[in-house]
Amino acid sequence: MARKKDEDLKIKGTRYAPGKNPENLSFYQRKKLEYMVENSPALADAHKLKGLARLVFHAGSRDEAEEAFEEFSLLAKISKLEPFMKLGESLLDHWDEQGLSNARIKANNNKIKLMIRKAFGFRIMDHLLSIVMLVCSNLSIPLPNRAGSA
Repeated sequence: MARKKDEDLKIKGTRYAPGKNPENLSFYQRKKLEYMVENSPALADAHKLKGLARLVFHAGSRDEAEEAFEEFSLLAKISKLEPFMKLGESLLDHWDEQGLSNARIKANNNKIKLMIRKAFGFRIMDHLLSIVMLVCSNLSIPLPNRAGSA
């Protein structure tokens, strides 16, 4: 029983270390994390899966990402850790859609909302629509009072 309390004290205070990126760990957090991984098989599996998931999202090429994903999904199924199994299934469902994003649409919507907010004094809707089209386009209009604008 005394040994269990000693182990608990060694793990105490390591709440944030497992979630941090390895390069952001302090010396103390790194030692605590190493102890946790050595003494808990489930934590060791979870820590390894976290690293593999990170590789999937930070891969330099699609081939590296696919290789990391295959390893991640295989280990996630074997580990029987429910959150990682769900993540693997979710990634698999959306894998074919990689590269497709609605980020540009959302960015344009935010620009339009900003223009509408700024245009509260416009009385003519065509003026507002003209400004929205100008801001959301790739047009570069040279202004006479600004040197070098193109």
